[in-house]
Amino acid sequence: MKTIITSTGNDTKSQFDLRFGRAPYFCLIDDNNLDEIEFHNNYFPYSNNKAGVSAAEKALNLKVGKIISGEFGHQAKEVLDNNNVQIVMINNENCTVAEIIDRLKNNENLSKLISN
Repeated sequence: MKTIITSTGNDTKSQFDLRFGRAPYFCLIDDNNLDEIEFHNNYFPYSNNKAGVSAAEKALNLKVGKIISGEFGHQAKEVLDNNNVQIVMINNENCTVAEIIDRLKNNENLSKLISN
């Protein structure tokens, strides 16, 4: 399965971005090979409306099964739910994409990254 992690930049040292539709980059990883990493521009973060829906459609075009982000708008969540894309919400902006990937590699629970 392919997974998107929302990112502020285009490398694994970049900060995790809490905003799904407004994140500048999507880090795309394959759960079968977590060392295979691609970054894709999200061309919709500055859209006046429907940035989340457009980002969800891009995710579907990338054939993802899971998205790790912080916040999903109602319409984007509906598109993803209707297409059986798993949503994992983390509310900790103080972690990097690499930290999330490391937790996935080690089969660690991502809930440890959730701030209280």
